[in-house]
Amino acid sequence: MNKIKYPLVPGGKECARCHKIVPLEEFPPSGRGLGWSSCRSCSNEFNKRYRKTPKGREIVKRGYKSYDRTESLKRYEASEKSKDIHKKYTVGEKGRASTSRGCRKYSQTEQGKEVRRQIKLKRRKLKKESLCNLTASEWLEIKEKFGHKCAYCRKKGPLTQDHLIPLSKGGDHSKENVVPACRSCNSRKGTKSLPDFLKKYPDLSLYSP
Repeated sequence: MNKIKYPLVPGGKECARCHKIVPLEEFPPSGRGLGWSSCRSCSNEFNKRYRKTPKGREIVKRGYKSYDRTESLKRYEASEKSKDIHKKYTVGEKGRASTSRGCRKYSQTEQGKEVRRQIKLKRRKLKKESLCNLTASEWLEIKEKFGHKCAYCRKKGPLTQDHLIPLSKGGDHSKENVVPACRSCNSRKGTKSLPDFLKKYPDLSLYSP
């Protein structure tokens, strides 16, 4: 009969690496039913060190190549859990900063510059077709009215003109339809109506001076 090298003792089993008495639930399960000879924390530490060795890196690399992640990734991205995580991330500070960095990087490419030029041309055309009577002095009055802060997040900084009713949906370029907004809030609002915008970003609200 084979003798078990690390037998059970009262309170658990002795770990083969740290030689401490550890509860049985801390040992990963094995085919014999007694669990591994090393406790979970020692096994994790050993695996971390092993993956940094040339042989360990090669084994991990082969594993990634043999595993087809395309189908499983598609299923995960289509799941409600993935959509919920993505929504929470994009609303948070870290997600907004990541999106902003990506937009700045894209705007520096040739395709990004062309897209921005087309947007400016379209916006200029919409202004010509709508009532456009906002003056420079009225814009200054609007900013002073809101305390030189964003009408949505109430942060100070460079302010842009945001239309409560978007120009693309028949809004006017007038003092009644324009509020100051930071670049982040203005970009997120885009062509959304005010109710849709506030519904998507519940942490924001329209400030009433």
